[in-house]
Amino acid sequence: MDSSNETPLTISLVHQGALHDDLLAELLEQQGVPFKVVLKGDPVHQGPVALISKSTPEAYLRATQSCGGKKENVLIGEEIVDVETIRHMLGGLQDNKKDNFDLPVNEEGRKLVAAVGKRMSEVGVPLVLKSAWPGDAKACCVLTHDIDFMSFSPFHKVVLRGSDRLSGLARLLFNGAVRRTNYGWNIPETIELEKRYGFRSTFLFMNRYEARDDAYFERSLKLVKDGGSEIALHGSESSHKTVEAMDAEMEAFRERTGSYPRGLRHHILKFQAPETWVLESQFGLEYDATFGYNRFFGFRAGSCLPFHPFTATSRIPILELPTSFMDWTALHRGDDRSRFGEFLRVAKGRVEENHGALVVNFHNTYLNKETFPFVMEEYESLLGYVREKGYWVATAAECAAWWGRRGQEQIEPRMRDDGTILVSARDVSVRTFDAKDSSRLSYPMEAAASPGADSTV
Repeated sequence: MDSSNETPLTISLVHQGALHDDLLAELLEQQGVPFKVVLKGDPVHQGPVALISKSTPEAYLRATQSCGGKKENVLIGEEIVDVETIRHMLGGLQDNKKDNFDLPVNEEGRKLVAAVGKRMSEVGVPLVLKSAWPGDAKACCVLTHDIDFMSFSPFHKVVLRGSDRLSGLARLLFNGAVRRTNYGWNIPETIELEKRYGFRSTFLFMNRYEARDDAYFERSLKLVKDGGSEIALHGSESSHKTVEAMDAEMEAFRERTGSYPRGLRHHILKFQAPETWVLESQFGLEYDATFGYNRFFGFRAGSCLPFHPFTATSRIPILELPTSFMDWTALHRGDDRSRFGEFLRVAKGRVEENHGALVVNFHNTYLNKETFPFVMEEYESLLGYVREKGYWVATAAECAAWWGRRGQEQIEPRMRDDGTILVSARDVSVRTFDAKDSSRLSYPMEAAASPGADSTV
């Protein structure tokens, strides 16, 4: 196809070798903005807009050359977004111990998109964006289960506290004491429930359980594998802070399951930021789903989109999946069922506003209709909700893999003289940005009909 009359719509990010450049790249990737990094010495990339993190004579000159010599089309990142807030949040430095549903990183990302979209609109060209999820789904839901124990007693204080009928409590006590009913395993029932909705989930197993639970462990692995769900690592002890402990965890996991995990969540959400992320990356882990508070709900890093964390000097390769809801948090705090559901509803709302990921953690020990009926009710209600609302439901590994493919997808948007927009989309759907509304993306446009083909949007 003759491309002589096609205007490229990919923006330039002039990289000055600074951390702030990588922070801007992270925001652009999260928001799905097609961009090309221009390093010192690279050939000039011609695009409608060029972005630099801060203005220096050299960077400004290269940026001006990258947008056809038009200085007015050079955008300076630090004048648009609060880069230090982003660095603070994505560096894991937030230590505000409370329920937190604020999303400053995503808000800064939308500001950046709005600035780019506005400038491109003024130039007379559209901004094309990658949709966040497969099929342009409105949001993603990642179902995870920490397997802390293979059994659970009806005599536990959280069960006794939550029992609202004496007859039901008496039955639990009789079955537990006389019949030796195990109310804690629940993995077969969970897999079957998710299967009815067409979903799979991630089960995070520890390497050490009570000897009496060894048989449960082997049966669990087979059930999870046969059901197509993911087996991941639930790191324990000091694996979040030492190479030796992490190495021992990884090898023990491989010996017990037959393969290394693709990702993990540390037990009790043990974490040292950013050191734990660096450590996990050294072992080739694709994702972490730990960063949060086990006593509070919400988004600790200020983002409901997956993100690459940062040290003080660089971006870390591992992807963080931001877990925002855990059943244990409500049970520990003694929240009743109305409060339990309310926190989940708030998380869903924030995720949908930002086309983000709802990463939830429901323990196997609480997914029991007799001991924790309202936990089961909320979980099944969640499954029905995300199916009805058209979420893309994925395992943690599937979510991380998709995010990586999406980031690497070069959709190469360009515009013909007649205004037709072409993209080379393969896996991703695309949108156009409406500059009149800086808080929203426009309706999804049609993506490529076949891999590698050009698509008209």
